[in-house]
Amino acid sequence: MVSREFAGRSRVQRHQLVYAALGSRMREEIHALSMRTLTPEEWESGG
Repeated sequence: MVSREFAGRSRVQRHQLVYAALGSRMREEIHALSMRTLTPEEWESGG
């Protein structure tokens, strides 16, 4: 996932943002999630 919202945040904080966006789906519908969270600049540089 690539977002400007990840800038200046730790990996844990980035994952917390994603979990918050998923809301109750994280508890009810999604049982496992692997993610790579990058800023647009990290993505462009090959992250």
